[in-house]
Amino acid sequence: MNRSAYLTTGYAIKAIERLSKARIGMHGKHNIPSGPIIFVINHFTRIETFVLPYYIYSITGVPVWSLGDAALFQGGFAKYFEMVGVVSTKDPSRDAQMVKALLSGEANWIIFPEGRMVKNKKIMSAGNFLVSTPQGLRKPHTGAASLALKTEILRKYIENQRRNSSPLRGQAMDKLGLEDVQAVSEESTKIVPVNLTYYPIRAMENLAVNIANSFVNDLPERVIEELMIEGTMLLKGIDIDIRFGSPIEIGSFFSNEKVQIELVKQAETGFEISPLLKKEMYTYSNALMQRYMRGIYELTTVNHDHLFATFLRLYPYKKIKRADLCRRVYMAASDLQEISDSSFHLHRSLHSDQAHLMTDDRYKKVQNFLELAVEKDVIRVEDEFLRINKKKLSAPLSVHRGRLDNPIEMMANEVEPLTRLYDILKGWAWQPDFLVRFLLAKKLHNRAKVKFNTDYKECHKDNFETVPQERGPRLIPSWGRKCGVLLVHSYLSSPEEVQELGRYLARKFGVWVYIPRLSGHGTNSADLSKKHFCDWQKDVEEGYVILEALCGKVIVGGISVGGALALDLASRIPGVGGVFTLGTPYSLADFSRQFMPRPDRWDKLLSMMRSKEQDEQFLNYTSDNLHINYAKNPISGVREVGLLLDEVSSNLAEVKMPVLVIHTDNDPVVIKKAAGKIYDNLGSEEKELCFLHSSKHIMTKGNVSDRVKNILASYIMRLSSSLF
Repeated sequence: MNRSAYLTTGYAIKAIERLSKARIGMHGKHNIPSGPIIFVINHFTRIETFVLPYYIYSITGVPVWSLGDAALFQGGFAKYFEMVGVVSTKDPSRDAQMVKALLSGEANWIIFPEGRMVKNKKIMSAGNFLVSTPQGLRKPHTGAASLALKTEILRKYIENQRRNSSPLRGQAMDKLGLEDVQAVSEESTKIVPVNLTYYPIRAMENLAVNIANSFVNDLPERVIEELMIEGTMLLKGIDIDIRFGSPIEIGSFFSNEKVQIELVKQAETGFEISPLLKKEMYTYSNALMQRYMRGIYELTTVNHDHLFATFLRLYPYKKIKRADLCRRVYMAASDLQEISDSSFHLHRSLHSDQAHLMTDDRYKKVQNFLELAVEKDVIRVEDEFLRINKKKLSAPLSVHRGRLDNPIEMMANEVEPLTRLYDILKGWAWQPDFLVRFLLAKKLHNRAKVKFNTDYKECHKDNFETVPQERGPRLIPSWGRKCGVLLVHSYLSSPEEVQELGRYLARKFGVWVYIPRLSGHGTNSADLSKKHFCDWQKDVEEGYVILEALCGKVIVGGISVGGALALDLASRIPGVGGVFTLGTPYSLADFSRQFMPRPDRWDKLLSMMRSKEQDEQFLNYTSDNLHINYAKNPISGVREVGLLLDEVSSNLAEVKMPVLVIHTDNDPVVIKKAAGKIYDNLGSEEKELCFLHSSKHIMTKGNVSDRVKNILASYIMRLSSSLF
């Protein structure tokens, strides 16, 4: 191996990284032990062959050699592979080179136990690891296990000779070229499972295909397929997660009594591996192979495509609603997040809350998967239903065209070895729709209640007595209309502010009502100072998911900043049935000076936030509802309100459903003009602006509340009759 070739490879890889949009994540580097190592790795693309040796070398500082398909050793590639330590699978001295490198510690090795690229990712059959090939199914190779055993048998023989100051004997020693026992490392060989997971996997025409076609006429189909898949990976952007598993020791082999007796005999006769020892090695190698194959695939990085593809395979019926599919994926993802024993490795996009799957799909996880499934004829969209082509999810995939012809089946194949994952997904796939809806709503509501209780206790741990439940999230059930109303309280307040209105609507119309608690509210001002407007968006979004699961159609409304959050949700989710706002600002400039300081004081206040004086980070606030509202307004909170209003005002044109804007003509907190600005910028054709003669800002309290109830009653009655 030529060290300069490794450096050249490193420069080439870095250049590719700069040109590529691929994002490479390395996980579990702490699992790489010292001493000689055989890395066993799943094989899906050519990328592993070229990239992994350099990356592992950059971690360990020890050269990494690997076996390469003999067909690749053509022309200039043969010399390059020789320089960077790639040995042909047909090299007659390959085993001797591998054993010698491991004995001396000169290099570590990479072995792909599947023996070839498994493009269809079909690696299991009837619970056993079996590789799909053009000739049929076969077992993965036991070469890594045999190599490790052979190396350690020789190491034990050499250690014995070293202790006895005896010369090395035997034909095997001559082949290895080991003359000095001191050149042999005392550390034993370990096997380290490694998994590479690519996400998302898509195939399309790309620059690499075009360049290849311009130089070579009639490219083989196999080459075009690899360029379409792997070229797209590098050029269009993909996450490559490389995970190193716990090292596998092989010491238990030598605790076998038969092996111990045979090793003593061999040491006496001059070392050659006897038939009996080879038989024991064969048995142990097969068991070891199954172990490291499990180790490789247990490291698979589970992603959204895996979940969607497996659900389509496991769902017992031929039709499913898109929303129902998303709910099931959400529940499965939540289960995976809550398992704390490291059974699963989740893609980074699955670590966060997954409500977006059931709302605006802002990360396009659902859209991108369904578009691919439609393109490959795995599903057909029929209004709100998806018709599943079950034949496409069970037919054997072509070894070389599986990635192109049916990537959905390939995605499901990849996680098939994760039996516990399959059990979780199968459990949710077979649940009836009504039960999934109920369990989803229950889970989110309980989680919101637990979060409030935890936050409140943490904020009042010095003088804690009991949690005031009226300040937490509230679900007001009803078994009448299949319609829900999501009520959002104002900034510096809590759900108690709109409870009376919620009970009235539930009693009057038989609608479900959910009142989310905005993060940082109902606890204390210090807690609020640590929150961001995206936390409030998430709270409202989860409230919508709860009601949508229970009712189907949801009307969203709120007071002041709560109304802005209602408009924000409606701008992102076309399925919202209608919106109403009560005293909602258009921007920070709409607030009175008691809430928002003059613009010329803003820079000074921001600098105060960075000071060490905690009291200077809050403004005094006086309201009509001191038992509900905070008396201290955090400066950081005002900034978050401003950021929220900026986002909402820029997206009002996206609000297309019916909207009712209510404002009082003498509102002491938010100027009257704010209502007109909201109304004028709405994208809805059905909108109404209503002014009430009052000096109340919080319209759910005082003499104006009855008029507000009557107006909302009429509005909701009109909407509910048109929605159902």
